[in-house]
Amino acid sequence: MAETFFTSRKKTLPGHYQNLRDACFADQQSDGDEVDHVFEIPLDLVAVDIDFRHDNYLAPADVEKYFPVAARVKQGFLASLFVRR
Repeated sequence: MAETFFTSRKKTLPGHYQNLRDACFADQQSDGDEVDHVFEIPLDLVAVDIDFRHDNYLAPADVEKYFPVAARVKQGFLASLFVRR
């Protein structure tokens, strides 16, 4: 169990890191080795900053917010003949 609670850091972390770390460690102690809550710390840190987490469901209206897709611009006939590709 000692390896489960190992974390390291090389840079200054955001202020909310300690709260996330404490919450994940408390969850880890209560759940034991069945679930790795410590793994969630970096995922939660990023989720707070970018308001997105990889395992959350996106509603169709939100897809464009995170994955913008540019519509293809249709070229005219002459441009398609003379533009090099």
